[in-house]
Amino acid sequence: LLCALGQAMNLAAFALQAEFGDHDNEVHTREFLSEFELVPRHLFNRGNNDLIAERIADLHSKNLGLSPAAAERYYIRGTQLLDTYGIEFYPAKDNNSMRLLLGASFVGIVVHHVNGLPPVSFR
Repeated sequence: LLCALGQAMNLAAFALQAEFGDHDNEVHTREFLSEFELVPRHLFNRGNNDLIAERIADLHSKNLGLSPAAAERYYIRGTQLLDTYGIEFYPAKDNNSMRLLLGASFVGIVVHHVNGLPPVSFR
């Protein structure tokens, strides 16, 4: 699924809650979180890895008392609300050899340009 960094961090916090329960500062450290691929790789850059891990830990701590089942429901609901939910993306190139993602869904085809151009849909 394609999503913004903030959306990915919220989903990661629900995934941690579902898997490990309530946040514990002594257990769920930055080093602990770095063992898991919590957000898509393309959202990382050299300077923000620690910031992302800290923000995910902060969001995880706000889920205090949320049951694993409820955290899974929030995770699923969060993914269903994403614009790209239900679209299967495949890497491709346009006629200028620029990278893009070609998506297929029950609604039609979508071309998602990785260089920031708006997506184009064909129904």
